[in-house]
Amino acid sequence: MELENIFLENARNVPGNIAEGFGRFYYKDSVQFYRVAKGSLSEVKSDVYICFDRDYIEKEETDEAIKQIEVVDKLTNGLINSAYKIKELAR
Repeated sequence: MELENIFLENARNVPGNIAEGFGRFYYKDSVQFYRVAKGSLSEVKSDVYICFDRDYIEKEETDEAIKQIEVVDKLTNGLINSAYKIKELAR
């Protein structure tokens, strides 16, 4: 039960931090929240592997979850890069 709560909290933190970063006006603040989201995403990835190791989920489910996590990670990298580009355009 505790793993489930930790997993859900980490998973909720990802979109929450992205939304918080999106709502910031200063690019450094936005980037900081996007980086925190990436950290939470890494925790979710770790949680998925723990679930697999404890036989809570099958290999196929693990592989699919990891694939989705990697997509979200790339999208978050795109947010970070776009924040820096906006900074450069504002000069």
